[in-house]
Amino acid sequence: MNPVGNGSNTASHVWRWLRCAAFIAFLTVAFAISTVPATSAQVADRLKKQRSCRDFVQQFYDWHISREVLDEKFPAGRTTSDDVLRLRPHVLSPLLLRLLKEDSAAQAKADEIVGLDFDPFFASQDPSSKFEVERVTMKDGHCHAVVNGIERGEKRERVMPELVETGEKWVFVNFHYDFNSEVGKPPVDEDLIDLLKRLSKDRTKPLG
Repeated sequence: MNPVGNGSNTASHVWRWLRCAAFIAFLTVAFAISTVPATSAQVADRLKKQRSCRDFVQQFYDWHISREVLDEKFPAGRTTSDDVLRLRPHVLSPLLLRLLKEDSAAQAKADEIVGLDFDPFFASQDPSSKFEVERVTMKDGHCHAVVNGIERGEKRERVMPELVETGEKWVFVNFHYDFNSEVGKPPVDEDLIDLLKRLSKDRTKPLG
């Protein structure tokens, strides 16, 4: 027997065991940290943001539907979505505002439909008389709302605004839709940014 060799092997086994135990302890602590429930302050802050976002979205739709009613008194060709660009551009992100202005300007110069053929905030050409926020959720710093158009107590339109908080105010960064193109088919997911970009690209294609 070689006592020196035995001692060396024993030390090696002990060292490997210690490293394994340390690694297991590290994983245990990391898992425990990742599963720590949100503090009451974090929960309160999230709920505050949800309420703030919900109020902002509802106030916007209350104002926008009031413009729809007023629009009946104005000459044909004017749209309430243009009112948002003219009267409340600050509620839109710079990108969304620019794309909507470009689309509106292109349409104003054309004799046929070359841009949006519906109000992007209502997701409709003939919107309901009332729009209500159904719910809001927070994810990765973005507020996602679900808004329903209500007519005679029944839900019609469904639009899902996406917002971010800049400073102390909310701005819309996109609008999502779940249009159903065919009866019996699943909803077609669509969003305003992509739609505006596609329309812009189509307008630049050569005729013929």
